[in-house]
Amino acid sequence: MTGLIQKLCPPRVHPVPGGLEFTQATYLISEVVKSGRKIIGFDLCEVAPGAGEWDANVGARMLWELSQWTIESQKQNS
Repeated sequence: MTGLIQKLCPPRVHPVPGGLEFTQATYLISEVVKSGRKIIGFDLCEVAPGAGEWDANVGARMLWELSQWTIESQKQNS
């Protein structure tokens, strides 16, 4: 999802062109969970507050989505 962060938060250390839109990324995660797979962990890298609050907002939104889908995947497979 580096491309996603690059597009929404351009001042990243290692720019990577392309990537998923935010809605595409969350859709992909939801489909993984709906397929019956369990999310056991994830990593959100290179997201830190920049000059303003924008980068932190994007990171927090993705962290929220990842956390919610991880919880949902645990419920389905318990």
